[in-house]
Amino acid sequence: MSPHINPYIAGNPVTAPEMFFGREDVFSFIQQNLMGQHRDSVIVLYGQQRTGKTSVLSQMRHRLDTARYLCVFTDLHGFALDGLGGFLWDLAKNITRVLHRDYQIGLPDLNRSEFMTDPRHSFEVEFLNQVWLAIGKRHILLMLDEAARLQEQVQAGKLEQGIFEYMRHLMQHYEQLNFLFSLGSSLEEMEKEYTFLFNVGLYKKISFLHKDAASALITLPIKSLYRVTPPTLERIFQVTSGHPYYTQLLCHCLFNCWQQQHTSEIEIKHVEEVLDEVIELGHAVLKQAWEESSSGEKAVMAAMAAVMSEQNGHIGIESLSQIWKSRDVDIPKGEITRSVQSLTSREIIAGLHEYIFTVDLQRLWVRKHKRLEGVKEEIAAAIREWASHSTKEGSYHIENIFASIANGAITINSSGIITAFNEVAGLILNQKPIESVGKHYQEVFKTVPQLEQIGQLRNILIQHENGTVVLHSATCEIPSHGLINLNFNDFSSQDVEDTSTAIAQVVDDHHERKLSDVETKQIRRLFEGYVHPHVIQQLIRDPAVLDLGGETKEISVVFADIRGYTSVSERMAPEDVMNLINRYLQIMCEAIWEEEGTITAFQGAALMAIFNAPLQQKNHALRAVRSAWKMREAVELYQHSQPEEIIVRYGISVNTGLATVGNVGSQGRLQNYTAIGDVVNVASRLRDAATDNNIYLNDSTYIQVYRHVKVSQAFPLQVKNKAAPLNVHRLMGMGPSAQL
Repeated sequence: MSPHINPYIAGNPVTAPEMFFGREDVFSFIQQNLMGQHRDSVIVLYGQQRTGKTSVLSQMRHRLDTARYLCVFTDLHGFALDGLGGFLWDLAKNITRVLHRDYQIGLPDLNRSEFMTDPRHSFEVEFLNQVWLAIGKRHILLMLDEAARLQEQVQAGKLEQGIFEYMRHLMQHYEQLNFLFSLGSSLEEMEKEYTFLFNVGLYKKISFLHKDAASALITLPIKSLYRVTPPTLERIFQVTSGHPYYTQLLCHCLFNCWQQQHTSEIEIKHVEEVLDEVIELGHAVLKQAWEESSSGEKAVMAAMAAVMSEQNGHIGIESLSQIWKSRDVDIPKGEITRSVQSLTSREIIAGLHEYIFTVDLQRLWVRKHKRLEGVKEEIAAAIREWASHSTKEGSYHIENIFASIANGAITINSSGIITAFNEVAGLILNQKPIESVGKHYQEVFKTVPQLEQIGQLRNILIQHENGTVVLHSATCEIPSHGLINLNFNDFSSQDVEDTSTAIAQVVDDHHERKLSDVETKQIRRLFEGYVHPHVIQQLIRDPAVLDLGGETKEISVVFADIRGYTSVSERMAPEDVMNLINRYLQIMCEAIWEEEGTITAFQGAALMAIFNAPLQQKNHALRAVRSAWKMREAVELYQHSQPEEIIVRYGISVNTGLATVGNVGSQGRLQNYTAIGDVVNVASRLRDAATDNNIYLNDSTYIQVYRHVKVSQAFPLQVKNKAAPLNVHRLMGMGPSAQL
């Protein structure tokens, strides 16, 4: 008897409709959203590699109305992409070939030499006009697969950067030319002008198959040959989680197993028999997931595989940390948390408080090829960096103390080594802070004999070692600066090895302090607790920049609001609810502070912040948007550590425009530095409309940051007291160019 042909497709896109299963949600999304009342939409399919995006594109012409859409599949891996002219030539040839092959529509032959004399004119005026004549009122749906290749070729210098603007031009000016892109990467990896190309699109993620579709894929192609028992179906789904590539690969191996045994049923034992073969055949794809991971992500995966041993079970972050500590590796908690979050977004692991491998084959591959000791050598450089980071964290709280001091601050450990030296101290003492840190205080201060402080510092260190705490103060004159006051204080601050203590020397500019004492107190009263200490320092050093009486200027406003805690409060004590809200607000405040924004108001479970006031900020709109995205990331990260029943929702908005900023309040009573104006009102209403953890950007903000952000297609939003709807964008991510 001749052997049967294996029906499963391991690795290649599925082009035959009879071997394509599921994805009804994807086709429904495209059918509902592609056609617009005035213009058709741009669609972007995205997701990890091997999840079936190319297969979806291959099936598109069987799912869309051919009376309107002619689907032209375009694999950019087949294009040379050696310049805009070459790209347009390949595109025209591909459209010509597909129309003839799939729709029997003929176009005149193209002459390359004539086409390349003026590629843009040839493509738009000559070629596209021939296409419109041939297809009538129908549309070309140009499906560009592996669109990330455009960015790769731009980075390689083979394709001019203007390709993105040109494609945007085609989208905007040719109604019968529609675009559907497939991205073989996550949205977070898009950048710069590449982002600009896609931020007008509607996005649909391509992920794993639903269980019923995976079951159909497993059973229907072989239903006339053998039966897959229900427990075996469940085991296959456990191993693959419905990942289309791994499901096809495992079924391919099971079919070969059946060819040899000709059993009437495939059972769990057969799945176990072929797992090693599946891992070997899928090695390149499984290895790619590892190679695309950071050192922290590799450490997490290796620890998970080691702890789980024989079964894919749920593991907590603390267990991951402990297994590395047992091998003398201390991974910062923040690094583990970031890595877990990244692996979750990449769908390599899944979970909320405890985590499992999404595809068990990945766990088996890591367990086989990436033992902990080998991984320790592979990420040795990162381990050294983490060790350095941990040492710095040991003295982090004392650095925070000095960050809020407007005068000079220096820290010296018990060995006499300077560990911190702020800018103000450098100005007063005529020293360069960056060159002073890490040196012994005697070496640094020998150039300033007027201080006469070396002996005093030596005494303090000796007294501390003897258990005596003594405070010292002295006044001296620096020729270039005048009279200064020195205060020597002992701060008990043990480092990570619990062996040394930091000594703080505060250099107080006595002369300047007397001259501006009232003004300094006013600035501290108004801003302390609302802006980053670094901003307070700048305001005290140069109060002339601050107009407390009020000024009109362009600002960016951020509103953030916690929702859904009413139902949570029914199950919690009032003080616990307050603690919960305060924790969320603290997280949001930290994100504002990181971008040096000013928090102007707390309103129940909401906050308001402004940028470009009181200090001028050149990129205030970008800072505001970045702070909003950081809020979202920090809150979601925090929620990973919280029970599901106390997780709340939030909404965030950003708006840019003119406002009056300054002091509000009656003389002699409570005053507050804030902003008033239409820009604030609109930001508040945008915040009210932003639900389900979304961030809304008004158009006035978006036009200042569009090169640095990823957004959904703009949509109209009617708000109170506005006759016309606002043009609003939903923020979906930040590009690498978003850093200042």
